[in-house]
Amino acid sequence: MLTQFCCLRLETTAKIIGWLGSFVTIVVIIICAELLRNARALVGTLTRRGYHFDDPEGAGTVLIIILAVGIVVLFINAFANAGLVFGTIKKHHKLILPWLIITAIGTVLSLVALIIYGFYSTIFGVVFITYLWIVMYSLYSKIKTENEQRSFKRGARSIARQIA
Repeated sequence: MLTQFCCLRLETTAKIIGWLGSFVTIVVIIICAELLRNARALVGTLTRRGYHFDDPEGAGTVLIIILAVGIVVLFINAFANAGLVFGTIKKHHKLILPWLIITAIGTVLSLVALIIYGFYSTIFGVVFITYLWIVMYSLYSKIKTENEQRSFKRGARSIARQIA
């Protein structure tokens, strides 16, 4: 397992990634919410600028659905990022687990898009996120091991008191 990310401790890296991820996610939620509020006007503007939709009303509905689903996914991502920060601060490995799961799913989906659509520019992002995932998994394992050792020591002390 890794003990550092570049020159930063695992805990510091998790806090930076979690806070940065939360901030960016909240900004994107605000942008998507504003687009959602004006979705039909956006389709009308695109139509006036020369984009052709077979069914402009249907295109507006599809845009609304995509933005609504996107906002839900972004909220889940924001909670996962917050869990990464608080799990690191409070030393609760289970709070880090949602970030690991969501990031793994996102990485797999990025790989699928890379293979199917040939977005080769995303390969560097996939490699970076994979490395970052390994770093955060190292932190998860470290905190989990520390918690298990702590609970084992507490159990041993409790048994010793009962015997004495």
